[in-house]
Amino acid sequence: MTVEALVISLRSAAARRAMQEAQLGRLGLPHRLLDAVNAAGIQAADLARWQRAWCRPLRASEIACALSHRQAWSEVAAGTQPRLILEDDAVLGPATAAVLDVLQHRSGLDCVTLETFTLPKLLGRRVAIGATGHMLAEVFRDSAGAAAYLLWPDGARRLLASLPGLLPPADAAINLTVGLRMYQVEPACAMQAIFLPRGEGITPEVAETTISNAPRPKVDSAGDWLRYKLRRLRVSAILLRKRLRGLGRSQKRIAEFRIA
Repeated sequence: MTVEALVISLRSAAARRAMQEAQLGRLGLPHRLLDAVNAAGIQAADLARWQRAWCRPLRASEIACALSHRQAWSEVAAGTQPRLILEDDAVLGPATAAVLDVLQHRSGLDCVTLETFTLPKLLGRRVAIGATGHMLAEVFRDSAGAAAYLLWPDGARRLLASLPGLLPPADAAINLTVGLRMYQVEPACAMQAIFLPRGEGITPEVAETTISNAPRPKVDSAGDWLRYKLRRLRVSAILLRKRLRGLGRSQKRIAEFRIA
């Protein structure tokens, strides 16, 4: 069975949807477009509540993105097979399908990121997975990004149950979920379009990011400021435990991305 991709995409994002349809078709990956939450459609009361549900005030676009990933997690949690979760600006390398075919049959995994970023990650020892020279390494600290990751039902359930009452961005939730068996594919099979040269289907409409364009909301009160700081301390403690667990068996490195 070939891994199915769930592509998180706004209905209005025609260029990105076309890019994903084209590349997933080339790779032979079955896929389904998952309509992303539109920030404009979030009720004002819900927006106000979620805006203060993290370690800092969240933009409406960040809330919508986090809720969209949670929709995808719910679908994976309700099933029995791992799914590839894609944001609609993720560009995939040619070995992606072969890597997924191998990974879906491995045990002991909750979440495997196919994505690399422009910053180093704290990664463990590489282990060959027998697919086109690719390897797998445990993630002790990621940098950012949730554009392309293979998620198992157990992992989805762990993500949904993590940090109750809070709404971390998807990449933060993945990085902070205690007990999540998280790994990195090396060389990476995906990178967001914003970090790649234009051409080959990567147009300005595909590469432009809208999540961080809006100004960040301000802290409303001293009480909110204190709540944010206390949450940040909680987050820092989780990250410190992960770093300590990786002492002596991890290193900082940037996962290479092969576009061809």
